[in-house]
Amino acid sequence: MGFFERGIAVTAASAAVIGLCQSTASASVQWTNDTFDVCAPFPYDYSPSAGFPCTNRSYGGIVWGNRTARIQGAVTDDWRLNSSTVVYFDAFAGSTKVEGTVRRSEGNSVSFNFYIGDPDLVGGIDRIRIQVCHYRPPTDPIGKCSTQYNEIRD
Repeated sequence: MGFFERGIAVTAASAAVIGLCQSTASASVQWTNDTFDVCAPFPYDYSPSAGFPCTNRSYGGIVWGNRTARIQGAVTDDWRLNSSTVVYFDAFAGSTKVEGTVRRSEGNSVSFNFYIGDPDLVGGIDRIRIQVCHYRPPTDPIGKCSTQYNEIRD
């Protein structure tokens, strides 16, 4: 192999290694997925040890993406109470609220599976705030709400 051919071979090998390193670096950007289980505080104090399970609640998982997150789970409402349970999801980039949405259940369990965030936002969302409120009756404008629960992208 001549000097010229050897130079072409070295250049091609270097380009392949650089391309491999770049693709490995971009593929390694991944965050730990999170789970949540948030109870509304009404109509009684929930304590599994006292025999009062949490029946008005939301639970599920968060799969973090680059700029958005996928939220899957359910919101449940106790069918015996003539009530409504609502879960509020708010997505943030730092302290700026990017998007918010709600899911509601009246007397049953309602599944959900959706994306939250802004696919055009550089840096994406880094926090999701979850709060569950119980309204009894369902038309009550003032519900009993859980404390705000935050999941951080890490």
